[in-house]
Amino acid sequence: MHAAEAIHGDLGIYNPGDPTILISKSGNTEEIVKLIPILKEFKSPIIAIVGNVDSFIAKNADIILNATVEKK
Repeated sequence: MHAAEAIHGDLGIYNPGDPTILISKSGNTEEIVKLIPILKEFKSPIIAIVGNVDSFIAKNADIILNATVEKK
């Protein structure tokens, strides 16, 4: 589900404990940052695929997958 849709009501399909995969290049995407407290209330395991392992999203995830791409 898209983060913006989740913020606007689509989280009704979630059940407590449902795992969530968050994908963000910056790791600070506004819509996803707003979702994290809600997901924590649901006790959802958070898996973050981010390009910035020092980001807000990475720091609040249970599992971090580093998707950093270095420029050549």
